[in-house]
This record gives sequence, structure tokens and C-alpha cells, in this order.
Amino acid sequence: MNKFYAPNYPPKMVREGKYLWNLKDLIKFSPYPIWWFADAANIEVDLLEAVLEGEEKLTEKEVYRIAWYTNVQPSVLLRPDLIVLDKKRLKHKQMMAELANKKLYDIWYAEKDGSAAAINFMRTNRAIHQAPLVNMNLAFHNGYPVSYCRYLGIKTDVEMCLREIEREKREKNKSPRRGRVKSNGSQERYN
Repeated sequence: MNKFYAPNYPPKMVREGKYLWNLKDLIKFSPYPIWWFADAANIEVDLLEAVLEGEEKLTEKEVYRIAWYTNVQPSVLLRPDLIVLDKKRLKHKQMMAELANKKLYDIWYAEKDGSAAAINFMRTNRAIHQAPLVNMNLAFHNGYPVSYCRYLGIKTDVEMCLREIEREKREKNKSPRRGRVKSNGSQERYN
């Protein structure tokens, strides 16, 4: 019998006392809607909302599925306390500097070059995209707690914008095909 298939055993539930604080923060600050997380866990949205309110529990398998889809370690989501970035740690300073300085400036320069995705990020949806990033950076540098999942959610939003900018650049630099090159090096025109 396959050791991974056990129909008679109840599913393992997340242990008592684990309130999934990090999952709540990830859903709150992620660019994805709550139904996306419910779909990743293969559950209904109502059940996920009840889990976030503490009325229901998730199985470990459902938490692992959310972790796999969001590219977050399951231990982060299952941790009973909220993971917070520390201003005194060099790694956390580097993470914030890369996100708030380097990547935000990359988007700003792309906006100056006329990228539609960058313009959308910087101007049109300022309250949705840019303000959480700036507020998180200010809170971190002023010593206020910034959760790791808040950082991950905002980082996902910034990286989605950067991928869209790269896609626009590739499409802009594509030149239309004018002919084909023969094996002897001469070019033949299509009719």
C-alpha cells in the first residue's frame, strides 16, 4: 500500500495555538486577492475567511499548498508568532535597501522612459502600490515593527511590475522579420 495514501486517518490539523499570523499578513499585503489563496489551498473562500477569524482550522496540507503557491516556506506560515524584520540585522537592512531603493528606482527610471507598467505603478495606482512600499520603508527605518510577510507581499507587487517592464522592453525591441537568410548568407524576401 502506498504510504502517502491513508483514507481512514483524519487529516492533520494545524496545532492548537497557531493563529497563522503570518498568513493573515501575507494575504493582507499581497497583490493577490483572498480567493487566490483559497484556490491555492483548494478550499472555499468562506472557509479561509473563517480560518483567518479563528473560527476554523486549516490542515497542514492546505497550509503547505498555500506556501508552495506563494513561494514562502511553510515554517513561516505555521510559526505561532509574527515574524518581524529587525533594523539591527544587516540582512534585513540589505533586503529593505534593495526593495525600497534599487527596485523602486528601477521602476522610476522606467517611468521616465515611458513604460506603461511603470507609469501605472507610480502614478495611477499610487495609493495601492507605491504608498505601502514607502510606508513600510519609513516604518522600518523609524524602528516600528515590519512583518516579514508584509515585506514579501509588497516585494511580490514590485517584482510583478518589474517583470511587466521587462516584457514591454522585449516587445519594444523586437524587430519585424523582413526575410529569411539562406544557408549561403543571402537574404530572400517573402512575397
